[in-house]
Amino acid sequence: MSHWAVIACWILINIAIGVFGPLIVGVMFVRYAARKPRISLRQFYARGELGLASLLIALSVIVDVRKSHYAHNLAEMIVVSLSFFALASAYVWAVPLGTGLVGATVDWEKVWQDSWRVALVAFSVGLVTEILVELAS
Repeated sequence: MSHWAVIACWILINIAIGVFGPLIVGVMFVRYAARKPRISLRQFYARGELGLASLLIALSVIVDVRKSHYAHNLAEMIVVSLSFFALASAYVWAVPLGTGLVGATVDWEKVWQDSWRVALVAFSVGLVTEILVELAS
């Protein structure tokens, strides 16, 4: 497979399975409900769950960098940099969820805004890193 085909597969897998896969399952889950609610991407990920998808994307890129042929020091520097995005993704997902579980007031609108921004940045950085890893191999 060519480098660009591998990158296109990475994009397809992470967007289709990581973001839209759970949404499709959620839509199928309410299919047989008596009252069929419309589920949007924003409504489905309103509580920061998009941070979980971002975390998985960041971790998959970290694994690919570890398997790459980069020099050890460069690979470790990239892994540490990507770890910050993984931590931001985990923060956007876990902290509001935990805050809501203990009964504190959570601004879910702000959670949604932060989670989609972190997801966009994590995906963009992951995509650039995957392109560099693929072209270096």
